[in-house]
Amino acid sequence: MLLPLPIWQHLPLHFKKAVVSNLDFRSRCRLRVCSSAEKGLFDSCSSRINFLGINLTQPHFNSPHFPETPAEIFIRDKETKFSKYFNIYEAVEQLLSIFSNDRVAVDTFHFHVCLFERNGNGFKFFNSFMNGLQTRNITIKVRRLELLTSFRDKYQFVNFVKYLDVDHIQSIKLYRAFKYYMDDIVTTDQWMNLKEFEFETRHKFNIDWITHLYKLRLKIERLSVEAISELIQSFMIRNPPNGSFFSVSTVLPIIDSRILLPEIIECFPSPGRNDSIDFKAITGSEIYRHFHSPLHTHKIPMANSNNVFIAVLSVSNFSGIVCNVDSFEKDLKLLIEKKKVFEK
Repeated sequence: MLLPLPIWQHLPLHFKKAVVSNLDFRSRCRLRVCSSAEKGLFDSCSSRINFLGINLTQPHFNSPHFPETPAEIFIRDKETKFSKYFNIYEAVEQLLSIFSNDRVAVDTFHFHVCLFERNGNGFKFFNSFMNGLQTRNITIKVRRLELLTSFRDKYQFVNFVKYLDVDHIQSIKLYRAFKYYMDDIVTTDQWMNLKEFEFETRHKFNIDWITHLYKLRLKIERLSVEAISELIQSFMIRNPPNGSFFSVSTVLPIIDSRILLPEIIECFPSPGRNDSIDFKAITGSEIYRHFHSPLHTHKIPMANSNNVFIAVLSVSNFSGIVCNVDSFEKDLKLLIEKKKVFEK
């Protein structure tokens, strides 16, 4: 004889909390609506949103969501993806309600707002959002920020960064950025607490700004011999854990008439030795173009004898990866072939 199925209302409280805690964000919201008598239970359970995004850009022709509801908020959580359109002030309230809830944690916050027009929806949204953070004393509690926004002035950007919660933020990716963005944020607590950073600019870049990071992807105009030496020394002195890396690509070739290969090799400990690591043989597949035919590869022992630092110099890239000394080929394969920069 089959036993009767349990009824939700009859389940013990600790069991209900366990069920709710394992639901994705969308399922949790649906169950909350269906069981209005127990909204307090759902609100008391902590939750994590893997990916939260706001998209408010110039409308496409014949867009059905403009002008009344131009702001799209989208969530990717576990195996579910969903989005909804709001007017700009509703979108502000939705985001503020998430960041003001101490029981909600956001892993990645993707911010894509057009700020070109002072009278545009993006500008109105941004000002309203920043005012809401200030008046309600809310910080943006996220582990990673992906910023696909060009600000009209650096003060908008700096103020935005200062509202990132210092105890949570670890990673920032800037899609569209200018050097003047960096001048003021590198002195903030948020910047000093970062572990991961991704940035692209055609302007000069101060390597001193990034020597505290553990995972770095950078594209700049030019890389000097002094900068290469500083990058190596920063990793050697700090002795970062296995999986730490930097990858600096350049618009102009690293090796040119002003900088010769022997000058760069002198920056490496035990200069002159080329370990000739065959990356294609390690991965068994085509990988990033700057690893196809490196000019120089170098294995450098670290203070932690279990790890080794692999330095790779190519025509327009200089990279360094901390690997396990006994399985560096396996670690290189895992790190190089990742499609996303900071997955590990």
